[in-house]
Amino acid sequence: MSRQEYEAAIAAFLSKKQITRCPTAFALPTHTVTSEADREALRRHAAAREAARAAALARPV
Repeated sequence: MSRQEYEAAIAAFLSKKQITRCPTAFALPTHTVTSEADREALRRHAAAREAARAAALARPV
């Protein structure tokens, strides 16, 4: 199977199953090599989520 055939088969499978992205792709920091800008963006995103979570917990019920 050539690289193009493989990619076409994967694309067909994802389309058939209506998969648009991996649901856990951004749940945790990645273990691959990424640029410093991307790592910083992920850290800012995680900090913003944590701040929103903390603010929601601090609100009176």
